[in-house]
Amino acid sequence: TFLDRVTMGEQVEFKHIPFNVKIQYPFGAKHVGMLVGGTGITPMLQALHALLGTADDETQITLIDSNKNQRDILAYETLSAWE
Repeated sequence: TFLDRVTMGEQVEFKHIPFNVKIQYPFGAKHVGMLVGGTGITPMLQALHALLGTADDETQITLIDSNKNQRDILAYETLSAWE
């Protein structure tokens, strides 16, 4: 995929879609991808709690979180514990 070829530190542009998808758990997908930046991680934490807190849930999760530097990552300790 395109993101597989992006090097560390390289900038990429994304287009914001005009609607906001709000689906409640269970998501009914084998793989959930999350692309967030800055405070956008906050709503994803709820989804991650549901996915990772359900013992028999086998959903694969990919999370890409963009911040200017590591100290700006909200909930860094929580995310690291789930890694």
